[in-house]
Amino acid sequence: MSQTQGWNTPAPELTYEKGKFMRNNFRPLVWLGRYSLAAGLALGLSTTALAQDEAPAATAEAPAADAAAGDEKVETLYVTGSRLKRLDLDTPAPVTIVTKQQIEASGLVNIGEVLQQLPQVGGANLQQNNGGTGAVTSNVRGYQTVILLNGRRMVGVRSGGGAAVDMSMIPSAIVERVEILKDGASAIYGADAVGGVINIITKEDFAGAELTAYTGMSQRGDGLRLSVNGVVGADVGDGNVWVALDYTKQDSVMAGDREFSKYDKEFLFGADEATLEAYGLATPAYISGSSAPVWGRYGVTCAEGMPNAQLQAICDPLLQAEAEAAAAEAREAGPVGVNVTVGEDGNLVVFNSFGTRDSPGTDIFPKGDLWNYQPVNYLFTPSERAAVMSHGVFPVGDETDVYYEAALQYRASEQLLAPEPLFAAFTLEDGTIPADQPFNILGVPVTDYRHRMEELGPRSFAQDVLTYRAVVGATGALPGLDGWDWDVSATYGRSAAKEAAKGSLYKDRMQYSLQGCVDENAGDDCVVYNPFPYVSADEYYYYDDEQGRSELAALQSYLLFEGEDTSFNDQLLVDATMNGSLFELPGGDAQIALGYQFRREAGEYVPDAIIQEGNTTGNAQDATEGDYSANDVFAELSLPIMNNTTGVENLELGLATRYSNYDSFGGKLTYKAGLTYAPVKEFALRSTYGTAYNAPSISALYGGTADGYPSVSDPC
Repeated sequence: MSQTQGWNTPAPELTYEKGKFMRNNFRPLVWLGRYSLAAGLALGLSTTALAQDEAPAATAEAPAADAAAGDEKVETLYVTGSRLKRLDLDTPAPVTIVTKQQIEASGLVNIGEVLQQLPQVGGANLQQNNGGTGAVTSNVRGYQTVILLNGRRMVGVRSGGGAAVDMSMIPSAIVERVEILKDGASAIYGADAVGGVINIITKEDFAGAELTAYTGMSQRGDGLRLSVNGVVGADVGDGNVWVALDYTKQDSVMAGDREFSKYDKEFLFGADEATLEAYGLATPAYISGSSAPVWGRYGVTCAEGMPNAQLQAICDPLLQAEAEAAAAEAREAGPVGVNVTVGEDGNLVVFNSFGTRDSPGTDIFPKGDLWNYQPVNYLFTPSERAAVMSHGVFPVGDETDVYYEAALQYRASEQLLAPEPLFAAFTLEDGTIPADQPFNILGVPVTDYRHRMEELGPRSFAQDVLTYRAVVGATGALPGLDGWDWDVSATYGRSAAKEAAKGSLYKDRMQYSLQGCVDENAGDDCVVYNPFPYVSADEYYYYDDEQGRSELAALQSYLLFEGEDTSFNDQLLVDATMNGSLFELPGGDAQIALGYQFRREAGEYVPDAIIQEGNTTGNAQDATEGDYSANDVFAELSLPIMNNTTGVENLELGLATRYSNYDSFGGKLTYKAGLTYAPVKEFALRSTYGTAYNAPSISALYGGTADGYPSVSDPC
């Protein structure tokens, strides 16, 4: 592998050459020509497995210093997982490298989606609809991960100080490679590098122009994606400036349009034959769905003399069975409850909780009365992104460079969920449908009413996010100390978002409407809701007839909630590092890096006032607002014990420590030790031991109270 590497640490790679401090690595790994144009057309949605370049034991031999080189120094580089310069990519830390060639060969246009083809990388992407935000995020093995751009942190995009970074912010045209550290690195990169580090490395300089256009859609004619990205750069004196642009538009794909996502399948783990027979199942697998269907589920208490003959016919055998059981057990008969629904023929039937009405109806997947919500959901969410990024570096004197980095992205994204499920008994203060409600054909109170509010339309969420980031810094050689470099930089990033939500309901108004608008607080615009819209044969639906249509607009206006949340994240970093040689060992020079970092994180999330009041059928959420700052000092030491001898191609010990002091909860010391032993160039053994520190985020420190849905397992 070439020694040519990108600018991936707090300092660009630098060499003091013939008395002048020069920028190293002015060559991109892939040279496509000073002016080039590439275009691709894809005919289907696909995923591509990426080959992984592990940092090898001996990636390239260091250039030997010979007499012809004079006083020119050999090239050195930074590798993610260390703040020390090296002659090759061999480190005690496990690093996976994804090159520009692999990114281009994947056929994907988003760096985050490319990385998610790797088995060790997880995160959210455009296929996360329920709970998604439109951001493409990445982490290492599901743990808290630090995301770096050229060795410096990026601002998070999650509401209220979340640390998740939108990987789509970086134009792919300028990415040189991505390095993934699959090891805890709190001692080197800070407290939250628990799972590892993902470092996106861009070209350090570029002269010329490149333009790439891509468009593709699925074989079914949906999911159209258009992407255009390019970069233009020029040498300015002894410096260089480039600007990269990226535009991507992704259309949606519906879950109901693919067989693998058309149904929500579940499995009865540990079910024996008797259990399967009781549930009417041939196998433990079955098609699941919502117990709040569009045709309604009505929980009632059985009694003698009910006005609805169909309901009475359902209840009579249940009442008789309870009476016989009570007599056999010498006790009084207890209440008998039953859940009924409207069958496909328009008659009342007992609700069947296994299978959906649109399931195949086979022995394996029988029909039931659940509602299949999958077809109304996005399988692939739509989004539109525009990003610009620029970088420049300029020599100042013989031994100093100044540099900048700037990035800006606007993102518009959407998610679509099935209509609001109304669980009246749990959601509303009083969800009982009175016996005398104008549309209550059962003639008895309905104490557990469930319905999918299809007549009011689906739930939708739309985000508008603006993220920007700026870096300014200077780097150079320390006067009088041969081989010692320094770097000082300041980074500021901000992400501001608005999210519009539509489709949930006002709780109080839903209760007034469901109970017949008799409450004095219901208001003059209250419209009585019909909880039995499907009670008739021939696929009759109340809100499709003339009277229902006349009420629907007023009902939507009265019940539907539309709100807007706002949030922002702020990040300020000040970094200062120096590194160089201490003394010579048999395996080479002992290297040390020393540094200081100041970091301030601030965040705010302000839900709509109605959401904060808890007056919607969605989750209630209080506001989040807070900030914290941290002062870190760190040191790293590399001791090359031995190399180039029989049985020992390389033997190196690495040590690192970091002390972090947070103004919110105090200080913590972390450390790490690593050993690399390579008996030959083609084989190496690595071992590391370290401590990690998971510092609480702003949302963990200052997050407001929020509704949640914790799962509970009943052992009985």
